Amino acid sequence: MPIVERHLEKYQRALASVRRTHRGRPVAEVRETLAVAFEAEGIQVWDEVVDDAARLISSEE
Repeated sequence: MPIVERHLEKYQRALASVRRTHRGRPVAEVRETLAVAFEAEGIQVWDEVVDDAARLISSEE
């Protein structure tokens, strides 16, 4: 499933980028940055997934 693999690669790339720069930051800030990163990758991500990812990144130290 090449389409799914490409989408997952883009998702992981955006997530890693935001994690490097926003670990431990407020959830709202992380969520906004994730939205920008996903848009830059050209992918749409469900709001619930973005919320969960933002909470996880925010809780990391």
